[in-house]
Amino acid sequence: MLRAMILSFVGKSGDQDIINEAKKCFDRHIAGDLIDPNIREAVYAVVSRYGDENTQEELRKLYTVADMTEEKVRLLSAMGQSLKPEIIVNTLKFTFEGDNVRMQDSFYGLIGCTSSRDGRDLVWKFIQKNRKILAERFGEKSSYLVRFVEMGLSNFADEKIADEIKSFFDSMNTPIITRPVKKVLETIHMHSEVLKRDSKAIEEFLKQQQQ
Repeated sequence: MLRAMILSFVGKSGDQDIINEAKKCFDRHIAGDLIDPNIREAVYAVVSRYGDENTQEELRKLYTVADMTEEKVRLLSAMGQSLKPEIIVNTLKFTFEGDNVRMQDSFYGLIGCTSSRDGRDLVWKFIQKNRKILAERFGEKSSYLVRFVEMGLSNFADEKIADEIKSFFDSMNTPIITRPVKKVLETIHMHSEVLKRDSKAIEEFLKQQQQ
């Protein structure tokens, strides 16, 4: 578990040696030399984050042939962690268009796509344009809807987005998410205040690190 956490953290931080090793592990995995299940999720996430469309296609192929739910969740969660907006959009399409992904698994694809700032923005726009997805995939009384609200929307730090979220879910009139939405809005407001207070200090610190 600790090894996987370190691999994921260092890899996502951009350590090129870790990225290269993850790619080698992934290539061997595709060739039949399977990755240790204990680090598989971390490897998938790193290669997805820094890979191209060919990498995504391999992840999709693995998802399609996987017969264990745990493995499908690993793969689907990883797909959306790319830093390339076009790949995130393709992951959302793969997750929600057609019968590629089971209803109960689509939650993980959506959350995976929120792992970056661009991803969060794209997911929010996608949901706004396709609001029926929430009801069709998660159900108005589903715990998945609650988890999506709590996990997928709480990392914003923009008051404008907070207003959009409030308006969107108010119009849905879904009691089960009233408290989660309120909690998310409070979290976003807190993030916004911290950003306003500390943004200059953070910017100065980062400049010093580059010198």
